[in-house]
Amino acid sequence: MHLIIFFTRGNSLAKWDSLGLLEREIALYKALQAHGIRVSLLSYGKSDEEKFSSILSGIKVLDNHWNLPLPTYDLLSPWLHAKSIRKADLLRTNQIKGAHTALYAGLLWHKPVIVRMGYIWSKFLFQEKFREEKHVLLVYTRISL
Repeated sequence: MHLIIFFTRGNSLAKWDSLGLLEREIALYKALQAHGIRVSLLSYGKSDEEKFSSILSGIKVLDNHWNLPLPTYDLLSPWLHAKSIRKADLLRTNQIKGAHTALYAGLLWHKPVIVRMGYIWSKFLFQEKFREEKHVLLVYTRISL
């Protein structure tokens, strides 16, 4: 099986590294590799993503080595990385932000897509805005399809 992970819009391995998240994020994909699953990461990073190859242990990186502006790369990446996406068995998002690119690629190349929500941005904003308010009740529902 070949799985392609679509990064959160605008994110890259370099960003994960600068936030101290790289090893934690990559650990999941290394564990999948141990079960025979090939993993590719569709990143918004530029060609400097190669510097992480020693950490990735065979995980392929599909990056923006064309140095296209974010909106252009976002729109064109399903075409630019068509060769890899067409060979994939499953597409998955890292967060909801940027899921549109994976969904478009899935529709375009007839691939199943798993959309991971991560945290709910609206819930986060609500809590930040009303953290001092004692009379506000936050209720949200998780929907499973």
